[in-house]
Amino acid sequence: MENKNITSYWENFLKICPEAENASYSAWSFGSGKEMANQLLELVLAEKKQGTSSLYDLYLINQEDFPKEGEYSLILNGEGDPKAIIQTKFVEFIPFKLISKAHGFLEGEGDLSLNYWREVHEEFFKKEALEYGLPFTEDSLVVYEIFKLVYSK
Repeated sequence: MENKNITSYWENFLKICPEAENASYSAWSFGSGKEMANQLLELVLAEKKQGTSSLYDLYLINQEDFPKEGEYSLILNGEGDPKAIIQTKFVEFIPFKLISKAHGFLEGEGDLSLNYWREVHEEFFKKEALEYGLPFTEDSLVVYEIFKLVYSK
């Protein structure tokens, strides 16, 4: 059963964006844990975070659909309450080693540099991969999304 807060939040969004009425959406939070979810949400709300990345192999293992351009996501805080809606504008599958300065900047985290992005994400991806018994290398594929904040309340 879907969270009533999520349904209500989506319905409020449709009042100002009726063209999204037939669109599908998902609800999720960034990162791992309440604190990280809240920190990354704040970056989205400040429109500093406009990109996100995840491990390609985890979509396959979890049998999840890859993000698609035009899709909506309700971004939840650490308590599971919706606080923003983003729309995916661009998706690419790219080896970790080919992530660019622009990717790092769009993630909106730390000092916005590629070095910061690589350091933080390498540690995060290695931990995630290990949980699934997967290797993580410079050649591991990353799903990189660019999104736009379209609603917050």
